Parts: sequence; C-alpha cells; structure tokens
Amino acid sequence: MKASLIVATVGRVEQLGRLFRSLAAQTHRDFEVVVVDQSTDRLAAGVVHEFSATMNLVYCKRSGG
Repeated sequence: MKASLIVATVGRVEQLGRLFRSLAAQTHRDFEVVVVDQSTDRLAAGVVHEFSATMNLVYCKRSGG
C-alpha cells in the first residue's frame, strides 16, 4: 500500500532535513512526500533537492504574497 505524507512548512529547514533523514532510513519505501513550502524564501527547495534521489518528493511553493 502506498502512503502519501503532506508536510506544510514555514522556515523549518532543519526539521525538514531531519524528517527526510528519518524517512530515508525506513524499510517501507512505497511512499511519497508532498512538501508545501509557505516560506518567502526557497531554502526548503534545497533540502527537497538534496533528498529527491532517495525518495519520491513533490515540492509545492506558495504563490503570491
């Protein structure tokens, strides 16, 4: 069974990296993580890119102000 995890974040790059490291260590690999970045910067995108080779990640950036 595939699981989807939706993570909404605002400026929590360290915690996002910790979450991805934990998920990368899981034996069950049939999952995806949808990251909804509500920050004004794009720092979370760098963390998503760093882990995108090890798991199925979808990055959504907020639009507008």
